[in-house]
Amino acid sequence: MKSVAYMLDTDIWKKFAKDGVADYAIGGPTIEMLFNSYNQKYGTKFVTEATSATGYQIKEQDSDEWSDSICDLLKTEDRLYVITDTTNAYGMWLSSPSASNSNQMMCVSYDVYGTSNYGFRPIVCLNSNVKLKKSADGNSFTITEDDGDSGNENPGGESGNPGTENQGSDTNAENTLQKAIEKGIILSETDNTKLTDKYGNQVIVPAGFKVTNDATDVTEGIVIEDKDGNQFVWVPVGEVAGKDTDKKTIKLNRYTFGTDGVPEEQNETEINSGNFKYKEETYSSSTENAKAKDINAFKTSVTDNHGYYIGRYEARTTTLRSDYRTGLTSVKEKGDSYIYKQITQQQASQQCQAMYTNNSKFTSDLINSYAWDTAIVFIQTFSSKPTYSRQTTLNSSFKNKGTNNTTTPDVVCNIYDMASNMIEWTTETASDTVNHRCSNRGGSFYWEDMYTSQRSSWYTKFTRICKFFWWR
Repeated sequence: MKSVAYMLDTDIWKKFAKDGVADYAIGGPTIEMLFNSYNQKYGTKFVTEATSATGYQIKEQDSDEWSDSICDLLKTEDRLYVITDTTNAYGMWLSSPSASNSNQMMCVSYDVYGTSNYGFRPIVCLNSNVKLKKSADGNSFTITEDDGDSGNENPGGESGNPGTENQGSDTNAENTLQKAIEKGIILSETDNTKLTDKYGNQVIVPAGFKVTNDATDVTEGIVIEDKDGNQFVWVPVGEVAGKDTDKKTIKLNRYTFGTDGVPEEQNETEINSGNFKYKEETYSSSTENAKAKDINAFKTSVTDNHGYYIGRYEARTTTLRSDYRTGLTSVKEKGDSYIYKQITQQQASQQCQAMYTNNSKFTSDLINSYAWDTAIVFIQTFSSKPTYSRQTTLNSSFKNKGTNNTTTPDVVCNIYDMASNMIEWTTETASDTVNHRCSNRGGSFYWEDMYTSQRSSWYTKFTRICKFFWWR
């Protein structure tokens, strides 16, 4: 939408960003910025999400239904969020498209439904060393030198614009996860961005992505989103700090899991499961399955970056598929799209690798056994499900759109349906040299005894779901 692009163009609004004081300015807050600031100030739990490719919807609390608009949501006496003097305008535009229709933007209005007299309220991102001092009447702020006195800081962003980037006691860390969440916009179109959470854990946000407000630290499952609404969850690797004082170690590896959920490292060895052996390699065969793009490069990347991303959902697409011979469509990682079923393992690999072929900063692929197993270890370590590796399906019938409600049991660390709905293609290979050569993982609505970490093999050219990870 051109109007949203206009409001988010920092060149257009740079006159509001004074050199030496501000990093950038935009034409108005995003809906995420507005809600993050308001929730922090008033303790509310307003929620927003891009529920479709068209735009965002909102709700007052997580249990409510999504809505395009809500009356009397914000306090009208707080002029930071609601314009009460309608001499010049009846409301302000937000830098977010609305799901109501393709020509509508989100906005905040004061007792009026028309949008012909709406204006802009620019947002200024202050430098991290800038402090704000509240005036005696409490209606304005002045910029002061950083003298170490935090008594007049404004950690909630109340500088006259909701969501202004003033981090209070966190200002020593320029690239913090919290700051990225509050921005609510793509961090960089050209470069990957390194962030740290409140415990000092590292997250790499790829070029063209923003951080959503689904989690505030690495142990909860940090979610990122591209301009098309595709979402991925960060799986940390190495030493990870959390609420507990002791750090916990997540090691990239292939694992088997006992009935008690305890993982056992397998490294490169062949893993016996059922009638076959499984290995992250390919075997010579005329029906050879697709292998990982570059498994050694993946391992190196995970070590260097301290983690990788996994698709938040089972791979999806915009069209409901009923036959694998139907023409292929692009892969989506959006909660409102259809499950990408009726696709062979080779097709799944092809489509996953094609998702981000034009970006030199990261790459995509069908998920490998290291990524699947390590994600399970992460979930078991930092969630309330220490035996998630043995979890069987939580739905008894196929869901065309999988799990779409975060209150459903099979949503852990913001990752959906690893134990449920459909078993999923991977790049691991089974030892059968003729037929059942492709390894698939996870639980299934159809085979209710299958579980998250289970390995099974299937015909190379048969159809299954693909979940995928991507990395640099």
